[in-house]
Amino acid sequence: MSHSTAFYTSIFLFFTNSVFSQINLFTDSLSAQKHFNVEMFGNFTAKSNAFPNSFYTDFYKGGYLTNEVKQNAAKNLKNLNRFGVDADLGVVFRHQLDTVFKQTGWSYIARIAERRHLNLEMTKDFFNVGFFGNAMYENQTAKLADFKLDFISYQQAGIGLEKTWLLKENRYQIGFMASYLNGRNAQRASLSKADLFTATDGEYLDLDIAGKYNRTDTLKNKQLIPDHAKGAGFSVDMYYQLLTKEQHKLQISVNDFGYLYWKNSAIAYNYDTLFRFEGINIPNLITINDSLIKLSSDSLLNLGKRNTNKSFKTVLPAWLQVNYCHNLIPGKFVLNFSGRYRFNDVYLPFIAVGGTYFYKQNTNATISIGYGGYGYFNYGIMLQQRIWKCFTIGLGSNQLEGLIMPKKASGQSLVFSIKSWF
Repeated sequence: MSHSTAFYTSIFLFFTNSVFSQINLFTDSLSAQKHFNVEMFGNFTAKSNAFPNSFYTDFYKGGYLTNEVKQNAAKNLKNLNRFGVDADLGVVFRHQLDTVFKQTGWSYIARIAERRHLNLEMTKDFFNVGFFGNAMYENQTAKLADFKLDFISYQQAGIGLEKTWLLKENRYQIGFMASYLNGRNAQRASLSKADLFTATDGEYLDLDIAGKYNRTDTLKNKQLIPDHAKGAGFSVDMYYQLLTKEQHKLQISVNDFGYLYWKNSAIAYNYDTLFRFEGINIPNLITINDSLIKLSSDSLLNLGKRNTNKSFKTVLPAWLQVNYCHNLIPGKFVLNFSGRYRFNDVYLPFIAVGGTYFYKQNTNATISIGYGGYGYFNYGIMLQQRIWKCFTIGLGSNQLEGLIMPKKASGQSLVFSIKSWF
C-alpha cells in the first residue's frame, strides 16, 4: 500500500470510530507520520427506546407539555422505558517523542473536556402517573419501580502515555490516561419498590415505597467554571490497538472508569415505608426543574427522611468498546464492525456495522447501522474533508433518523471534530 493510501485509510479509521461511539479520545496515531496532533471534539447524542424527540426536547426546554405531546409519547411506551444523553466538548494534544531513555515509540497525551451525562429508566405506570395522574388506576396498583435516574456534570483534565512498536510488519499500541475530575452537579434517584394503590373514587391511596434520592447542594450554577467545586474524582482510560500490514485495524478500549465523590453539603432522601393518604389525588409526580426530571417537592420528597451534609459517590458510566476495521478495497472502501457496553447505566449492549467510501483523496463518507444502547436501531453518518493540507474536519450524527424526522424519531445527535497533525 502506498504512503498516500495508508494515510487516508488511517484518517478514515478515526472517523469511523467517532461514528460508532459516543466519544472516542484515541486517534489514528498508529499510522501518523507527524509528531504533533491537536484535536477539538464535540458530541451531543440523545436516544430513547420510547420517547419521541418532540417529547423530551419540549421537556428539556422547560416548556408546557400539551396533552397531544404526552399522548403521542404514551403510545410508544414499553414496560421499561430508557433515555440517555451525552454532551461532551474538549481538546486533546498528542506529542510523539523521538526517544525516551533511548527507547522509541513513546507519546504523551493531554486532554481537557467538559462532560455531561444523563440516563433514565422508568416503568409505563410511572410515566402515566407522573404525567396524567392516578385516576386511570382506580381500584388498581400502579407499579412505579424500577425507576432510575442519574445525572452528572463535571470537567476532566488528564494526561497519559502511549507505546507503539512494530512486530512482523504489524503495528501495535497500548495506551493509558489518568484524569482528575472536577464535579459540578449530580442527581441520583432509584426506586427498588414503589406500588401505588388507588381506592375507588380516590378515597385513599396506599404507597409502598423503598428507594433513595441524592443531589448536590444546588442545581442553579450555570457557570462554565463554578466558583467552587462540589465534588472531585478520578478516571482512567486504557486501550489496545493493532494495525496489520494490510491496514486492518483492531481496537479494544475501556473509557471513563472511575468515581466522583460529592461534598458533605449534598442532600439525601431515603424511603422505606408504607404510606396511606386519605382522600388525596396525586395529579403529578414530576416537575420540570433545571432541565432535569425531579421528584415533586409536594409529593415523594416529603415522604422520605431528609439528611443534609451527607456525601455520596457516583460511579462513572464506563465504556467497554471493541472496533474492527477491514480494509476491503484499499483507498476506496473500508468495513467497520463495532460493539460496546456501558457499565453502571441503563445502556444495553450495542453492535453496529458500517462502511466508508473514499469519494476523493481528501473526501470520504461513512454510514453505519446499529442496534441496542438506549434505543433500538441507530443510523449514523459522518462526512470528512481535509483542508489547507494540515486540517481535517469531520461532521456527522449517531442518530441520522433524528435529522430526517426530527419530531417523530427517538434520537438526536451531532458529532464534530477538527484536528491537525504537524
